[in-house]
This record gives sequence, C-alpha cells and structure tokens, in this order.
Amino acid sequence: MGFFRMLSSDIKRLFLSKRFYMTIVLVIVLYLLTVCTELGMARELFYMIDVRHGLGAFLLAMTILSPIPYGLSYQEDISHNYAYGIEIRVSHRKYCWAKVIATAVGTFLSVFCGYMIICGILSFFHPLISDIAIGNMQVNYQAGVLDPYQKYFIWGHPVFYFVSTFATEAAAYSFMAVFTLMVSTKVRNVFILLSVPAVLYYGNIVLCDILKLPAIFRWNNTMKLGLRVFSSDPVIVLLETIVYFAILIFLAGLVFNWLTERRRFHG
Repeated sequence: MGFFRMLSSDIKRLFLSKRFYMTIVLVIVLYLLTVCTELGMARELFYMIDVRHGLGAFLLAMTILSPIPYGLSYQEDISHNYAYGIEIRVSHRKYCWAKVIATAVGTFLSVFCGYMIICGILSFFHPLISDIAIGNMQVNYQAGVLDPYQKYFIWGHPVFYFVSTFATEAAAYSFMAVFTLMVSTKVRNVFILLSVPAVLYYGNIVLCDILKLPAIFRWNNTMKLGLRVFSSDPVIVLLETIVYFAILIFLAGLVFNWLTERRRFHG
C-alpha cells in the first residue's frame, strides 16, 4: 500500500467518524455559551468574534477539543491491535505520516468550520463592525501599528479578516492535536491525553517566561496575532503562520515516528 492510499484511508476514516462532526458542533455550542450574555446586546460581529482571545475558560475548553477529531487514533489502533496489522501492509513511516497529516487536517477543519459557522450565524443578528471600531483602526493604520489581519477592514474585505484569524488559530490547534498524537505513544489514558494540549499551551508560556526566550518560541502569541517576520502584509503573515505551525507539526511528527519505531522493537 502506497503512502497516498494510506493517507486516503485515514482521511476517509476521519470524515466517517462521528467525532469529527461532534467536534464542530461542540465548538459552535461552546462559543455560543461563552458569548451568550452578549447575544441580546447590540454588539458588532467583530467584537463577538475577537472577544474569545480574552476568555481563558474558552481557550482551555478548546484545547481539550483539539485532539478529539483524530488525535487519539493511534491510541485506538494500539488498543484494538489495528496498528500491527496495518504495518504488515504498509511501511511504518507511511503509516505514521498519514496519521500525522490526518490528525492535523481533522483538527484544522473542525475548528475552522466551527468558527466559520458561528460567524455565519451571528452575522444574521449583529452588524459586522461599528463605525467607532473602524475609526480606531484607521488611526492605528495611519500610525503603522494596526494588526495585519485588521487591515482587511480598512481595505473593504472583512471576510478575509475572519478567514485569516480562524485559519491561524486552527493551525495552532492542529499542532496541539499532533503533539497529543505524539504523547499517545507513551500514554494510554484518554483523559490524560485530552489534557495534553492545555499543559503544552500553558507550559510553553511558563517556559518562555522563565528562560526569557525570543518571540519566535512563543507560539501561543502567534496563534492569536499571526507571525510577522518578513512582512506585515496580511497575506504574507498568514502564509508565514501556516508555515510556522507546519514546521512544528513536522517536528512533532518526527518524534512520533521515532517513538512508535522504538515501541515496535522494545514494546
């Protein structure tokens, strides 16, 4: 069995899984419960979407949801003795990388689609953005301190703002899910595995503060604002951010490969 056939099998398994669609629904319900106190007020859509960054409980809950679509698949394969049977027909490396990609894709799509559906629902009941907010953005834009994605409001393309911010955050959760997949080679308990993304997120904050690490290591900030290395153009920022988290996913994938290889030979 070739790699793309193995990947196709994992992607098919992902989309046939109830967990994938359940995660999308949970993201929607979780968000609506979080902002329920604001729903009856004349708040603009921009505020109701942006407010999630200041809600620690929402972030914590989202980290728990991130591995659900496919991040626990390896643990399930081992528990049901599927992994060894599959590796008879396909190389170990192809099996592992198919798992990594399917996990990243599953989490990215579930978070991104959940956010976009929320955005669509709220857009029927709330104005897109207030004149005051636009005025503040114009002032910041002229001063050169406006967040890259918010430039889309100034340029008259607000939909791209939501797409970019959701894609940035979804990419970060994809990394958390793949990191959980990596940890699942050593941990069997599902509840512990679901807590791994939260430990990773807050552990990264503490570690960076203690060691005074540069901004490039603070991916918790990157998932909110995007990565600005070569340009502040929002398109370039989004590309840089996707590449940044793709590299982190790749590194976690390498460790996942190594750990599963050791497990095959040493148990």
